[in-house]
Amino acid sequence: PQNYRTMNNIAALFIKINLWEESLDYLQNSFKLKNNYVPTLINLGIVYAKKERTSEAESSLLKAISLEEENRAALFNIAVLYENQGDYDRAREYYKRLKVLGESEGMKGLRRLENK
Repeated sequence: PQNYRTMNNIAALFIKINLWEESLDYLQNSFKLKNNYVPTLINLGIVYAKKERTSEAESSLLKAISLEEENRAALFNIAVLYENQGDYDRAREYYKRLKVLGESEGMKGLRRLENK
């Protein structure tokens, strides 16, 4: 119960099987123990997005990026969040950053947004 990494890892397993509430419980506990652990912030962003709590998802992902500017998972998830919200300019910005880092998801995202 006092290991933020273990809490995050258990939450990640729940994410893989689409158990969002269970995952959120573990993530919130992990966050309370260490609020700047990037993997927890990313997973919180994912779960909040799935639960349509978009402002919380955005906040978690942006905090993760502020701590690790080139974190590919954080960049990808914020790009997808913005794309799903219809904020194509912001999504494009993060897909471009992924492309610069050599991530194929960056180019794929930019292609999807070409006509938007």
